[in-house]
Amino acid sequence: EISQLYLRMDRIEDAVKITESVLEKSPDYEPALFLLANLYSSQKNFQKAIDTYLKLIKYDPSEVQIYIHLAYIYALNQEMDKAVRVLKDAVSMEPYNAMARYYLGRIYVETKEYDKAISELEKAVELNQSFLDAFFMLGAAYESIEDNDNAILNYEKFLQLNPRDTETRKRLTRLYFKLGLIEKVIGQLSEISHAE
Repeated sequence: EISQLYLRMDRIEDAVKITESVLEKSPDYEPALFLLANLYSSQKNFQKAIDTYLKLIKYDPSEVQIYIHLAYIYALNQEMDKAVRVLKDAVSMEPYNAMARYYLGRIYVETKEYDKAISELEKAVELNQSFLDAFFMLGAAYESIEDNDNAILNYEKFLQLNPRDTETRKRLTRLYFKLGLIEKVIGQLSEISHAE
């Protein structure tokens, strides 16, 4: 609890020290391990974060959230193959986990494997129809392969859930312009000017 207080006060070094001392006395205390992995991640000490998440998986190999966090750190560390492998494990354990599918799709977008990305992101939004980030990423994936109709559809779904997002409106405006949909361009520009 004290280490979490230090974390909220942005005293990460102190939080790490206290959490490490707790783990010296109780090395398998999962909440402290999870906190320590997150603290290492916030320090950009990715190898220590990875090692700590791997310890957590040994203690609780069925907890999908640990796999998702580990994959995220692998991605930050530019270890995309490992991130994909870990996320595939998470999806195989919980095929209906929208977050695991989203992160797998997101990694595929980053590695420019758009067909795989679209497949995973479609499943994510099917599982969670209010998943903002998944709709945005799905729109971006479709936009990358120049499937403008599906990109527009997903950006529009995103904006139904988050109508004030100007970045998505700008993307949508560009697509409308590309397709010659001038009335829709004007409508989006009006929305953008009201938002800013």
